[in-house]
Parts: sequence; C-alpha cells; structure tokens
Amino acid sequence: MIGLVLISMFVGTSMVHGKVFTPCELAFDLYHHLTAKYGINEFMNYNQETIGLMVCIAAYHDLNTSNLVMTDDGNRREGIFGLVPRVNETEKLNFTDDCIKDDIEYFVEKVLYVPQGSTKNLVKNSFVRDFYEDLCDKFISSHEIYCHLSDYVLGNFPVWIPNDKNLLYGKCYQTPGGKGNPRRCTSMSVDMLDSDPFAPMKLGFNETNSTSSAGFF
Repeated sequence: MIGLVLISMFVGTSMVHGKVFTPCELAFDLYHHLTAKYGINEFMNYNQETIGLMVCIAAYHDLNTSNLVMTDDGNRREGIFGLVPRVNETEKLNFTDDCIKDDIEYFVEKVLYVPQGSTKNLVKNSFVRDFYEDLCDKFISSHEIYCHLSDYVLGNFPVWIPNDKNLLYGKCYQTPGGKGNPRRCTSMSVDMLDSDPFAPMKLGFNETNSTSSAGFF
C-alpha cells in the first residue's frame, strides 16, 4: 500500500528552517541588488515587470530560502525560486541558504534570460517567461499588492501574489515524457500546454560571467 501511494504521488515537498521574506521585503532586496548589478534602466525602465514576476515565483515557493521541492523527474528544485542545480556547473552554488544574491543572479542570467550567441548580452527566455507569466497573470492567477522599493521614493510598486500556491506543482506539473495528453493548467487564461512543455528545446543556456555587466534586450 505504501508503495502504491508513493508511486501515485508526482511531487513531494519538504522544508527546513530558513529565512522567510514578506513579498515587499523581497521586492526591496531585488530592486537594490538588480539595479546595483545591472543598472537602474534595465529593471526599472526596460524590464520593470521582472521584479514583480520574481516575487510571484518566490511566493509559489513560500518565500522561503530553504524551500525544497522534489519532483518525480528526479530534480531537486531548491530555494526561494525553485532553482534546479546542475551537476556540471563549475561553480557550486547553495540555493537553500539565507543569502539570496547567488539565487537572484542565477535566476536572472540562467532562467529568465539567456546569453545571445557569443556575446554577453542577455535576451528574454520567452519559453520560460511565458510559462511563469501565465502562472502569475494578475487577472486570472494572482493579485497585486504594493510595495515601497526605496526609502526616498514613497510611491507604490506592484508585485504579484499567487491566488493558489498549489497551481505550480499541483495543477501545472506533469512528468516529463509521461504518456497520455499533457496536463493543462486549468486556472490559466490560455491553453498554454497544447504540446508537451517539457520536450527538449535548445534555448542557448551557456555559462555567463556573473561579474561582468550584461545588456538586456
């Protein structure tokens, strides 16, 4: 009986104690780190929605730096953004400690954006971003709250909070390569899963120099 239960479970989660942010605390930290590393224009003028999106994805992971999700594709999804560590990465990163600087840079440079050819310029990873943006659609899957990002600018900055935190790993998750029809995310605004979203695709994930300035397009 236990074996049957384990087989039937497609996702299991576990958490250990870690730092838990409020949405606005995380937005504040994201604003200061992203603008310091990449420049004020990149994330406040050209790609302003990125901060709100990152808060939303973090909220799916309980805003907890030590969050750990084990999925039945054999991957560990670690930390506040659910990052998947790669064994062939030259630099060993810890995605479950209280310091999220490396989490932020990895999520930006390896997930939300990808290198453009041999240049250091990063372009939006539309395949991944479309999936996340549907998960965080403010009219269907999330709602807005407003945060102060600066001690000197007291205006409100919108970030998105999921209406149903089980949407990501419950209703949307499907075993890669599984038989049968792809699972549709029924809470989403469009049928984004008409084809297998986990089919191998060449997205140009290459190593980037995280200490150098990168342009975003």
